[in-house]
Amino acid sequence: MGVHDTRLLAALKDDNTAAVEHEIRELPDVNFQSQSRHTALHSAVLHNNIQAVRLLLARGADMMVMPTKKTFENQYECPLLMALKMGRSREAIQWLMLRVLRDAPLRHLDAAARQTMARICQQAMMHSTPRVFAAASECAQMAKIVADVARLTPLMFTLRHVSLCGHY
Repeated sequence: MGVHDTRLLAALKDDNTAAVEHEIRELPDVNFQSQSRHTALHSAVLHNNIQAVRLLLARGADMMVMPTKKTFENQYECPLLMALKMGRSREAIQWLMLRVLRDAPLRHLDAAARQTMARICQQAMMHSTPRVFAAASECAQMAKIVADVARLTPLMFTLRHVSLCGHY
């Protein structure tokens, strides 16, 4: 990571709001991936800093960016799925990211982002709150990834997903 990214990480760890805001404004590329394959948005999610997430999203941070070098541990770790997998403690960040995603032009999603969209409902249902699950379902419907998901109960959604994917 560059010098501003390192400073941002330190500010996030210290929960220094003024420094976080300053470093986000100074970032040359908000989607730059460090050697650990994380972006500034990954770090903000990791440190549960909703203000940093809000500022990064406003600067154009990509919540669907996938690691450039995938490993078994990080192969699905875009910032949005990372937030969902971190559970209820990240509800405010999850909800914010899903609201931003809902308002984004979803027709421009690439293949990897569409695969991620297909998993957000399942991850939200397993790891978050009903409010986040409803927002995830809405995003999936808008992207025409999961048909009629709003009318499915969590159990019905899981059973349908399992049978469609061939998982037993």
